[in-house]
Parts: sequence; C-alpha cells; structure tokens
Amino acid sequence: MILTLSDQQREAIEQGSSPLYVTNPQNQARYVLLPAEEYERIRALLDEDDFDIRETYALQEKVARAEGWDDPELDVYNIYRRDHKSPFGREVREPADNTARRCPSNRRSA
Repeated sequence: MILTLSDQQREAIEQGSSPLYVTNPQNQARYVLLPAEEYERIRALLDEDDFDIRETYALQEKVARAEGWDDPELDVYNIYRRDHKSPFGREVREPADNTARRCPSNRRSA
C-alpha cells in the first residue's frame, strides 16, 4: 500500500528532517517515516528470519581491535584473585587449570 504525504509531512521532509516521527491521534502510537533508500539499508537488521549474529563477528573483532581492545594492558581485567568476592556475595574462583596470567598484584608468594 502506498500512501500520499500530507502537505505538513512533505514540508518537514523538504526541510531535511529525517527520520520524521508521526503520531496517530486516535491511539497516540508513534511511527517513523524515512526515505526508502534509508529503509532499504537497515531492512536486513529488521528481518529476524535472515539474521545470524555470527555473520557480524568479523566486523565486531575489527572494530574492537581498532578501538584498542586487544591492548595487552587490558588483560588484567581477565584475571581474578582467589579471594575476590563479587558484588553479589559469591566467591570468584580462578580457572581450575591455573593458566591465567597474573598481574604482579595477584601473584602468590612461594
């Protein structure tokens, strides 16, 4: 179904307002009116049937690396002290294989 824009909607679009929010006066439901080209660009994100999060992993990793998430100094956030308590009162334990690298403040004395 194709509807025709009202004069008010057309004027708002011509002024560069995108997206344009439209309200149904009967039930106050809000809608978004945007150019077809913009809708086509994001359409795949809205189609749940074809979306597979795994398809985004490579791009997520690229962005994370570009933002510095692979900085070795951040590794300290992956290391837990044996005596550390979580904010929920549970004890946080080290991995059973004890392969986690330790920062100097977490080293045990021999």
